Amino acid sequence: MIDELIIARLLADVDVAALVGTRIRVDRLGQDTTFPAIRVTEITGDHPTNQAGASGLRDALVQVDIYATTPDGRRDLYLHVRDSLRGLAAAYADHADLSIRSASITSDSKTYEKDSDGSDEGLFRQQTDWRIWHTEQAAP
Repeated sequence: MIDELIIARLLADVDVAALVGTRIRVDRLGQDTTFPAIRVTEITGDHPTNQAGASGLRDALVQVDIYATTPDGRRDLYLHVRDSLRGLAAAYADHADLSIRSASITSDSKTYEKDSDGSDEGLFRQQTDWRIWHTEQAAP
């Protein structure tokens, strides 16, 4: 559910959408993906408890990967994504299914991934890990 809210937030951001259109996916990008594109993957989640039992909160670590064909394209998309997700808590503070309490970057890194055929047609990647605290989703 948290990945769906992140994707909805990014698709609603006109600056992000102008760069990637609808090329934002959960967990994996397809073989024929056009770039730039974004992949969102929930890496881990913790369900803290206290003496009274479940806290009702969830601590999710979500990785947002940006792929572009140029370093400038990677940087520009990263800046728009970063600014959009910094407003995630305010946008979904009172969401019907879950309430986001905070969203912050825990780490980020840049890489260049060579094409498997050995050509210089690789991709520039920005990997950003976000710690997102939110209420737990109720069972249906």
